[in-house]
Amino acid sequence: MFQLDPHAGKEFMGFIVGANPLAQMIMSPLVGWWANRAGSIRTPVLTTLVVFTLASALYSALESLPESFGPVRHWMLFSRFLVGVSSGKPSILIVILFCLLCCKL
Repeated sequence: MFQLDPHAGKEFMGFIVGANPLAQMIMSPLVGWWANRAGSIRTPVLTTLVVFTLASALYSALESLPESFGPVRHWMLFSRFLVGVSSGKPSILIVILFCLLCCKL
């Protein structure tokens, strides 16, 4: 972190670590609601996979971002938040797995 942005402090590192679980906590119920509303889990799961892929690509490209894009630490925070947003899908998959294993459909 300090190699990418020497101005980032320890406090900001805490924000980066906390961005992922915060976004997952917010998005898990929303993605579950979306899946119920849509009547299918295909669109929410595929969308979260695309968001995860884009967020991971951004995170891996942090070293090559030009300075004109702004501080790297903000892009790192944003990419970690997007990874958390894409982590909303396990709630859907857990419910489906539970129903397949425990319920007689």
